[in-house]
Amino acid sequence: MKKTYLLLTAASLAVASTAIAATPRMDHKGRYIAKSLQQPASARQAQKAPARIVNVTPKALPATDITENAFTANWEGVAGADGYCMFVYEPVKITEPGTYAIVDESFNLVNVGSTVEPVWAENTFYTDISEEYDYTFTPDWSGIGVAFARGMVSANLYSPTMALEHNGGKFKVTIELVANQGTILSVTSINGDGVEQEKRQTTTQPGGQTLEFEFTNGTHETWLYMVDEGIEGDDDGQYANVLSWFNQITVSQELQAGDEVLRLVDIDDYISVPVTSRRFDNMKYLYGAKELAYDFYAAYVYENDPDDDWDDETDYSNFSNLQKLQLLQTGIEGIDTAGDDAPARYYNLQGVPVANPEPGQIYIRTRNGRSSKVRL
Repeated sequence: MKKTYLLLTAASLAVASTAIAATPRMDHKGRYIAKSLQQPASARQAQKAPARIVNVTPKALPATDITENAFTANWEGVAGADGYCMFVYEPVKITEPGTYAIVDESFNLVNVGSTVEPVWAENTFYTDISEEYDYTFTPDWSGIGVAFARGMVSANLYSPTMALEHNGGKFKVTIELVANQGTILSVTSINGDGVEQEKRQTTTQPGGQTLEFEFTNGTHETWLYMVDEGIEGDDDGQYANVLSWFNQITVSQELQAGDEVLRLVDIDDYISVPVTSRRFDNMKYLYGAKELAYDFYAAYVYENDPDDDWDDETDYSNFSNLQKLQLLQTGIEGIDTAGDDAPARYYNLQGVPVANPEPGQIYIRTRNGRSSKVRL
């Protein structure tokens, strides 16, 4: 599974080496979830070798206690498992063929720091950006050595988990990067089966630029790992402390009419046994969705040395069935007129953030934790 990715800037490497020894646990992108209640999750262990997929298919059960914006997911316990990782989606049916953005993150919610004086994340090693900060429009962004500059993020960056099994697993990654000329950017696509594809490009100019990468290993569980590997030819490390910045990242895929895209809404990758239900009631990336679905897999952990947090192995089940549900409707879910002056965020009907909404158009507006469709 995931390799040990520790290509940090020189400024953050010293503090990272201290943190990793103290809290070596990792999240679902390393496919580890057991012992979650016993270990802090601020840093993650990398898998030593590819984990095996156990030929067990768990069973997701129908949701219960459904309200207008919450539900309880249920499932059958898996014998011998040490924990579970659960994903919540909005299924989106494609009606016309074309190129669609599966994830489109602008980082425009980052409102601190600058490239001259960046603001570093509180967790000096691993940071769950979407969970710990309200800086992303899409869930499940995380990174190592995270720094913020208004509208941008610098890090060894992990993308959200994405369902990319359509179009034979082919997809494109478009990255708007602010970096020095000669910066080597590595992008690795990793899927839940342990298949990795790594691509590199070197920037040909200083400042803002757009890089495109194409991959063919998309599956139901796929994520990206993006690393600035330094300046080409900088053997003496003169530019080791210079950061590059992710300005926008778009993952797109060619889709056909009838395809069903799963937009990630929420995730819990630290569910310990013997729990067989989980309440989802604080879904900040719901954006007014009413049709949802969830699935999960189980993890089995084997400790070679109980006194060594690094010396264990993990196997995983198949994904469960996809369990769908419908949130309750209320009388205020229809289109209304935006009228008060409270700060609001706007998205188009595909969930893509809109910086400058146009009068007369319909958007999803979020304000004070509530979402609704509005016509401006």
